[in-house]
Amino acid sequence: MVEEEVFELEVDPEDELDRNVDVRLLEAGRAILSIWQTYVLENNEVLQTWKRNCLKNEKPMSYLNIFRFFEEMMDKKFKVDSEDLLARRKPRTMPEFLLEHLNRMFGLKKIAYRHLAQIMPALN
Repeated sequence: MVEEEVFELEVDPEDELDRNVDVRLLEAGRAILSIWQTYVLENNEVLQTWKRNCLKNEKPMSYLNIFRFFEEMMDKKFKVDSEDLLARRKPRTMPEFLLEHLNRMFGLKKIAYRHLAQIMPALN
């Protein structure tokens, strides 16, 4: 059995130095998260596809249909990921799989993009 050492850091809430360090670390963490969020949004394959190809005036999909769609998609993703792992292939990311799933479901990219245009506003 491996024993873990637990180190406790004692911080005096009245100590001005400790408080300044905490504030600086918190601000740095928020800045990093903001940069990461911007990067993820700018490089998201689904958002880029939606912006390039989809009509922005589509009526949002109902929440019930959204839940049904994602439930079915997650079941299929689990199955496909399991097969990929057994075959020693890298599983697809969720954005990749979402676009593939839409294309497989509807066959035509135009119809798939129309459904994507209905999904995206409902997720907002």
